[in-house]
Amino acid sequence: MRRLFRLLKRNPAPILGIIIILTVLFAALFGTHLAPFDPDAMDLSNRLKPPFWMKDGNWKHLFGTDMLGRDVFSRLICGTRESIVIGISSSFIALLLGVSLGMRSGYLGGIFDIVVMRLVDIMLALPPIMIAIVLVAIIGPHLISIIIAMGLTMWSEYAKVIRSRTLTLKEESFILAAKVLGSSNLRIVLKHVFPNIIYIIIVIFTLQIGTIILWSTALSFIGLGGVTLSWGWDIAAGRIYVSTAWWLSTIPGLAIFVTVLGFNLFGDWLRDILDPSLSKEL
Repeated sequence: MRRLFRLLKRNPAPILGIIIILTVLFAALFGTHLAPFDPDAMDLSNRLKPPFWMKDGNWKHLFGTDMLGRDVFSRLICGTRESIVIGISSSFIALLLGVSLGMRSGYLGGIFDIVVMRLVDIMLALPPIMIAIVLVAIIGPHLISIIIAMGLTMWSEYAKVIRSRTLTLKEESFILAAKVLGSSNLRIVLKHVFPNIIYIIIVIFTLQIGTIILWSTALSFIGLGGVTLSWGWDIAAGRIYVSTAWWLSTIPGLAIFVTVLGFNLFGDWLRDILDPSLSKEL
């Protein structure tokens, strides 16, 4: 704990990331109770009201209202849940697929390794958003389809990194000793390889949540989100009012920026404290 506090004192940026993540998670869990208004309740008599700090704005609607008179602040809070659910769920799917393929590919090698690595090369050569668009178009624009599509799109990063680390580990003396003692491949992978790559998994998982939130927002922006209560949907709906009601797109855009920044700051810090090669320098 003293070391962690010393690292935080030296670089306070992760504190900001932790605060952002906790705030976003709290909003995702209790957004419906925190929102002052029903996010889908329309009031055309109050349409396009500016935020409280602008002329004609008021504290009743902190961030103003949209073209249908819906409270922007309420939609911002309630839209957090979709982004967090997609980010965590998709990254978990990518983790399961990428880690299992990466460890098996690196440890066993052979034809399986060649096939997996060629698939990884193909996935890394194509833009992730293009793959996700194709998958969502095939499956259908729903929340579940976005989660599956993003998970199937992002697994290659896990596989490539985990394979590389597994190739290094399987030549270590403790792995060779386990083989001499008659341990099975499954036991070696689960008891000796996996514990030595778990820090990599945690770091990639944390960093990927922010990336997936960004890409899923892009899918919602182009109409493939399947959910009308999301940050991407609000940005898309407000883009035609940018010159007269800039807050409709700007405020959800800032929410995306801050959320992704928080996960990236926290992920970078985790990498610094969990990676043995970096922690020795600290």
